[in-house]
Amino acid sequence: MVGDLLNGRTVHSLSYLLSMYPGVQLYFVAPKVVAMKAEIKDWLSSRGVPWEEVRRATGRSGRMLRDRQPPAQPLSVPACWR
Repeated sequence: MVGDLLNGRTVHSLSYLLSMYPGVQLYFVAPKVVAMKAEIKDWLSSRGVPWEEVRRATGRSGRMLRDRQPPAQPLSVPACWR
């Protein structure tokens, strides 16, 4: 899973769902400020689901979910919308 893993509800739900299937291994790719929540990683570990935080998602996965990316800077509202 790639992107904003801290705030993305999709990746949280998908982590719980995938943990119900045998043979699943999860890779989390995100900057440290938006890394996957510790409570989800702990829950996965308690269920015996292997997971790993990696810097790049090249060649490790058969499938990839890219969640939204945090903006590099705050979004500005056009003057005509104010």
